Amino acid sequence: MKKILEKRTATIRSFELVPILNSESNFVYQYDKKSFAIQRLQDIRRKYIISKENEELEEDNLLLWIKGYEITEKEELEGYLGNFCIVSLVESKEGFSFKAEKIKKPLSNHPQKKRKNNLHPNWGHPILRKIRKQHFFYGESEARLQLNKLLNEYPKSAIPAGNRLYIFVWNREYLEGGSKPFKKFIFEVVEKENGKYIIDYWENPVQAKLIRYKFIEYNFSTFD
Repeated sequence: MKKILEKRTATIRSFELVPILNSESNFVYQYDKKSFAIQRLQDIRRKYIISKENEELEEDNLLLWIKGYEITEKEELEGYLGNFCIVSLVESKEGFSFKAEKIKKPLSNHPQKKRKNNLHPNWGHPILRKIRKQHFFYGESEARLQLNKLLNEYPKSAIPAGNRLYIFVWNREYLEGGSKPFKKFIFEVVEKENGKYIIDYWENPVQAKLIRYKFIEYNFSTFD
């Protein structure tokens, strides 16, 4: 069975894109035949996630979102992680090459953006998704690093205790039945077979007291 190539998100460090995005580098694409240049665009098209708008473009143009590409200071503050770029085939005396041009699009149209700095994480957080899927970590330190990342990202919502992390998790579904939108969970690094580790999780049976959606910190302890 032929293996299906999983497309990647393009970045400013992507090997095939560096010669296009950095025209001042020592290595740039330069082809004698147009067909060779078109083939290079096709290779990029197959390897990286591209915009749906490419269906309306000619074969010598390619539109894709590139992480880290030409982010201004203003865009960075607004939460941009990259920008759209159109790569076009150009002809000169030396042959055929490419030029890259930034395409401005609203942040809502971007496939990636900075996460809002919420007080509590939700189950859509990358680390919490791994925890729910019982993702294997190859070493205790790697698993504990995930908990440490959560602690640093949500310092007011989490308390560490060795291989455990006590943390509030937000979920809109928790509002059903008049409940508050977040619950208290325990995450724990657990060793499995062959030196693999997972982060097990369960709802803490002792939930913190709440006043207007805020928790009382003295009741959020590792001794609950």
